[in-house]
Amino acid sequence: MSKTPKASDYYNYDALFSRGGVYNIVVGGRGLGKTFGAKEFVIRDAIKRGNQFIYLRRYQPEMSVKNTFFADIAYKFPEYEFRVNGMTAQMKNIGADNNTFKTIGHFAVLSKAQAVKSASYPMVKTIIFDEFILEKGYARYLPSE
Repeated sequence: MSKTPKASDYYNYDALFSRGGVYNIVVGGRGLGKTFGAKEFVIRDAIKRGNQFIYLRRYQPEMSVKNTFFADIAYKFPEYEFRVNGMTAQMKNIGADNNTFKTIGHFAVLSKAQAVKSASYPMVKTIIFDEFILEKGYARYLPSE
């Protein structure tokens, strides 16, 4: 039986983002909730301000898990339904009159950035570059990365 995580079970980004940094980098051990905390932040930002995010990984195979992006966080937002539609993250307010999905995020692969370099994302305010430090022997950094 899995337990519902407490607020102290994952990384809270509030203090970090309150400092107004252009780039914020969080490094820590596995299982500390860095990704979970980032997901909660961008979902709350989408709800409160209508902002969008990009969830960025280095290689296409790493994106194979994108369909489970909301699986661990959805319980924190019971009034919303979430889905992944292609390379977009979407949500809808279950009780709203206009009960349609809206895009709140995009999934992107750094190794394919050249193909979409002229794409515009005016609503994106946060980029989550997950697993940006490679584990030894796993893969290589991209040229000029």
